[in-house]
Amino acid sequence: MLHVLTLVTLLITTFAVPISPQSPDPKTITIAEARSLPLGTVVTIDGVVTVPSGAFSSSTFDQGFAIQDRTGGIYVSVPDNLGIKGTWRNFNPRTGISFRPTDRQVIRAGYGVSTIPFGDNTYAFNFPVKQNNQFNAANAFVPPAGVSMATGFPAPVVANIPSNGLIDVSADPRLRNGSFVYFPKDLREGLLHSWNVAYQRELGGGFTGEVAYVANHGQDIIQRLDLNAGYVLGANNDGRPQFATFGRTASVTAFLPYHTDYRSMQVKVDRKFRNGFLITNSYTLGKGESYDGGDSNGSISTPIDIERSWGRTVNDRKHTFVSSYVYNLPSPQDGWMKQVAGGWQLAGLFTAQSGTAVDIVMDGALLRTPGNQQRPDMTGSANILGNVGGGQTWFDTSVFAAPAANTFGNLTRNGSGINAPAYYNLDASVVKRFDIGKKLAEFRVDAFNLTNTLHPNPPGNTFGSATFGQITSAFDPRLVRFGLRFVF
Repeated sequence: MLHVLTLVTLLITTFAVPISPQSPDPKTITIAEARSLPLGTVVTIDGVVTVPSGAFSSSTFDQGFAIQDRTGGIYVSVPDNLGIKGTWRNFNPRTGISFRPTDRQVIRAGYGVSTIPFGDNTYAFNFPVKQNNQFNAANAFVPPAGVSMATGFPAPVVANIPSNGLIDVSADPRLRNGSFVYFPKDLREGLLHSWNVAYQRELGGGFTGEVAYVANHGQDIIQRLDLNAGYVLGANNDGRPQFATFGRTASVTAFLPYHTDYRSMQVKVDRKFRNGFLITNSYTLGKGESYDGGDSNGSISTPIDIERSWGRTVNDRKHTFVSSYVYNLPSPQDGWMKQVAGGWQLAGLFTAQSGTAVDIVMDGALLRTPGNQQRPDMTGSANILGNVGGGQTWFDTSVFAAPAANTFGNLTRNGSGINAPAYYNLDASVVKRFDIGKKLAEFRVDAFNLTNTLHPNPPGNTFGSATFGQITSAFDPRLVRFGLRFVF
């Protein structure tokens, strides 16, 4: 059982005022005492947060939080900008143009900018200074040492916050060994620039075709970088920037701006709903790249050499084909035949995708550069063998070798060219609608992965492990669902 006591150092104010110097040794006072002090006084209180940050806005429309002790409660105001400089740069223009050379052809082009919101609330939840004291119980039936219903929590252990706001972490082992986060004051939201050029043509028979170039570029997309990782190959902890001065080995996670890219050709052939039949077909040939597995708020795996982390995103698939259809079977108009043979509908969705990239990694013990992901040397092309199951390999593992000590392997993130198995799937539905008096009922059968096609997970990607190159699991077997709905 974990009991948490939250301590907050705050400035008593309603609007922005100069902060008076803080005592070198702040004393904890009750909330009732804090409420009686003049505006602009800096105090330290302890209590329980009863309303978390962002649960509601105060009269000044900021996203603060409420804290209480036995003498009362107080609202802790948090400025809207959380100390981060504002910007007018988040200007999101959009424009488009279309040209119709004939009645059967259209050419379109467009460009737009979108703001990518900051995807992590770490900064907001800990602003300006939040200190937690934890009291751990041996089990759920015994209170922590020194804690009881009669006496409450023991006196809090308060970290000294100097008047200049700079905390000397070397003076306290709890702070020295803790993980920190860093946010530049000029950090801004990222921008996504998107553009496309498309040609569409009527093909006849109710079909239309379209081919398009679709792309985007992520500007200042937020990624995480460990500032206290090893920045000297082979130096172990001595290569950490904060080790020699402070003896720190814990991470300092910085949220910093980087970029992403996506390029694709997209082709569509569709038939609008006509005579009870609709079909859509789309194909994409594309590539997405970034510095981490996803698109934003991820972690760069090689802080010492950031460009080694540039590569395909975790969801990048070179080829994607999707086809869907809906077909209402012809129905008799009257009599009992309408009830039996009428109201039937068939629908399906077929998906075929090439595999995602396999990022080959290995243990970093011989690299001796903490916080950096090691990868092996690749000595040749890794042929896809296509085997699935324990003891068999999906690709040729013999072309990988351990690099020399204190050096990176020649592979970069997702740089092996090996893909996981392709994905093929067919979902289908059969629907029967029938009248019950003036009401309508619908019975349906939905089959996911109708053909029960094997969907293998990616192969083991850790060089030197017992399952390296092997596929030992799968996902999404066939699932059939029955449903009955009444419409009143």
